[in-house]
Amino acid sequence: MSKKIISLLVLFNSMMIISAQTSSQGEYEVYTREVHLNSFAYFTSSFELPSQLSGLRLDQKGISYSHNYELTNIGNIVLSDVSEIRFSLRGVFRIGATISERIDVPADIYPSSEIKYYSGSLDVFSIFITPQFTHIIGDGTAMTIEFGFGLVNIGGDAAFYEDDLIGEQSVYVIKIIPVAMKPGIFFVFGRSGLGIGGYLNPMDILNFIKASNDLYEGKNGIQTINSFYKRYEFQIVFTF
Repeated sequence: MSKKIISLLVLFNSMMIISAQTSSQGEYEVYTREVHLNSFAYFTSSFELPSQLSGLRLDQKGISYSHNYELTNIGNIVLSDVSEIRFSLRGVFRIGATISERIDVPADIYPSSEIKYYSGSLDVFSIFITPQFTHIIGDGTAMTIEFGFGLVNIGGDAAFYEDDLIGEQSVYVIKIIPVAMKPGIFFVFGRSGLGIGGYLNPMDILNFIKASNDLYEGKNGIQTINSFYKRYEFQIVFTF
């Protein structure tokens, strides 16, 4: 019984990590395709401060982690024996945290003349349509260039005011249809891979904002086409 359990665990691990990378045929490594990619990123975000501050934004810096995986293949355009363009739907899970600098503000807007925020970002499930160009270089190695476009998202951001983390100065945003893009280039080296990528979210087509009515009059509830909360990442992409 224990041997069967061990065998199942090994099989599951292989399916999740190895099967979509390379396979062996005799002494050669044969390239297949990366289905699961992970990344750590330098994460920056910003959100609008109240209109009384003349359109200022609060910039934040931090780190994030993403897991990117294929949902389904839409179609392929074969260019040659070693090159193709592939269109797929990919799912993304991402989580991150940022912190702002302390900045001075008029004392009549916030409880203090200085403000600082701590923020968390969580996208439980995002769908991207992703064109990919792949060129097979040699024995189990390949290069992939991709540019994903976001379609829909379940997740968002929460910015917590330092002096009152759950007070009315905190800001919450659910991003439903973000304008999101994921460019990247990835190299497979045998059974592991490394690359760089980005995540660009300069605005949202549809979101839900929860914030103080006194600070953000008219901006609560469902909102369309706005850049209230922006997010950007520079990613180190890897698999093994």
